[in-house]
Amino acid sequence: MQKLIDITGNRYGYLTVLGFSHMEYRKNGKSRSVWKCECDCGNIILLRKDQFIYPYSNYRSCGCWHKIESSRRPKDKLGRFKKLERSENNDRKRRTS
Repeated sequence: MQKLIDITGNRYGYLTVLGFSHMEYRKNGKSRSVWKCECDCGNIILLRKDQFIYPYSNYRSCGCWHKIESSRRPKDKLGRFKKLERSENNDRKRRTS
């Protein structure tokens, strides 16, 4: 078993690591560490280390960031998201290549 590296207090996106929660054991004998994290909005969530520590990971917040960003997108009168228009520069690049 590998030695557990303490990442308490580190920030990843909107998440701050509060401390170690528990180990998650898989059928093949491998284990994963689960950490307790607090989002900037105040929510506390449990995440595996591989879910938030790497640059390509999916978790940067508890989900509040998605709610904020989706509320900023332009909507029509009925509250549905508007289709975003392509710029002419992108269309030219696609036609030439």
